[in-house]
Amino acid sequence: MGQTQSSIIPSVPAPHPAMLRSWGDPTEGIGAHFLGRWGLPHIRFRLATDAYGVSKLVIPPNVECLGRIGHLAYRELLQKAEFVVSPTPDLKYPAGASVLSEGFACGRPAVVTRTAALAEYARPEAAALYGLGDVESLKEEIETLHADADRRVSMGLEARKLAIELFDSRSMWSQVAALIGEALA
Repeated sequence: MGQTQSSIIPSVPAPHPAMLRSWGDPTEGIGAHFLGRWGLPHIRFRLATDAYGVSKLVIPPNVECLGRIGHLAYRELLQKAEFVVSPTPDLKYPAGASVLSEGFACGRPAVVTRTAALAEYARPEAAALYGLGDVESLKEEIETLHADADRRVSMGLEARKLAIELFDSRSMWSQVAALIGEALA
C-alpha cells in the first residue's frame, strides 16, 4: 500500500522532525510557507509525497524530497522521527487524524493545528498546538520541540498511551459498544 499523504519525514542517525500533511496542493496555504518561505534552515526534513504541486515549490536545502514511498517505509521513517508536524485546514472531519494516529502509535509527539475536529485526538500532553494559519506559531512550536529532547520523550510516551486509548482495536470496539448501548437505551 503506497503512502499518499504529503510528508516530511526524518532519518537517523541525525534525528529529523517529520512534517505530515494530509491536505491538497502544497503550493497553497501553510505548506508553501513552511517549505518555500521559512524552512527552518537549522532543522533538516524529508518530504515524502506524490503531490504534483511540490515541483512548483522552491525547496530549501534542508528539505529532501523522497517522492512517494510505501507504507512500511513510511512507518519506519516515522519510528525514527523526532516528532511529526501536521498543518491542516479547519474542516468538519478530523483532517490530519491518520497522521497523528500513525505518529502517536510510533511514540512520536506532534505539532498540529488547533482545530475543533482534531480536539479529541490532539491533546496537549502529546501534541504542541498552534492556531490555524499562524505560521509564526507553527515555526515556534517546531523550534521549541526540536530543541527540547526531554519534552519530546515525555510527549512521545503520552502519544503512545493516547494511540492505545483512542486507536487500539479493543478500545475502539469498546467505544462502539458503548455508543450502541447508549443508542439502544
